[in-house]
Amino acid sequence: MSLLNLLYMEIQDPIGNIKTLAIQPWEQLNRALALQNALETSKSDEARDAGRLALAIRNLAVDLGLDIRDLAANSNDWTLLTAVADASKVRLLSSASRRTTLAVSAHFETDGNGRYSFINNRIMIVHPTAGSIDFMPTAANAIEFLIAKLGLDIDWTPKILEGPPKFGPAVELDAGPDPDRMIEMLQVRFLKRDPDGELVMFQPAEWQLELKSNGG
Repeated sequence: MSLLNLLYMEIQDPIGNIKTLAIQPWEQLNRALALQNALETSKSDEARDAGRLALAIRNLAVDLGLDIRDLAANSNDWTLLTAVADASKVRLLSSASRRTTLAVSAHFETDGNGRYSFINNRIMIVHPTAGSIDFMPTAANAIEFLIAKLGLDIDWTPKILEGPPKFGPAVELDAGPDPDRMIEMLQVRFLKRDPDGELVMFQPAEWQLELKSNGG
């Protein structure tokens, strides 16, 4: 890295910028996804925020003098983040077979006996070759890789938040003031613990959806 870039980084306060433009928005989005809300599959505010966050992280690397092609070459997370950032500048959330998109889904744990517990909402990166990858861990890994590349001392341990483990007989979500509008725009995924206690994908034979209204 050139002396000019080092001076530029010092002037721009890289630690402050990373905390303000990357870590804080990641934490805010993390908290939002842990709320038991019904979110539209492809047009939620949270999905748009994910696109903006990916673009902000990539722009930070450029502003701080790093080569994003080098970052992507050494990190799969950066490769995916760059794809999301590029797509966010166009129609990120539209369907296209050759373009990266984002899809939101509510994830529930089931005990296999008709009871369900909300885990969190997840934003999945739908990549034309890499498949479907969870955005939040990907973005966190990219931020940590950026911090390591810059050699900065930032004490941050990202943790994906989850709702309380409270099981009930129905899949319950808060749909805001208009529950009927959400039914066709909602995607739900189920997980069940295997004999080793790990959560794996599972599809109940039947399940009951209960959308609540906050009356707002």
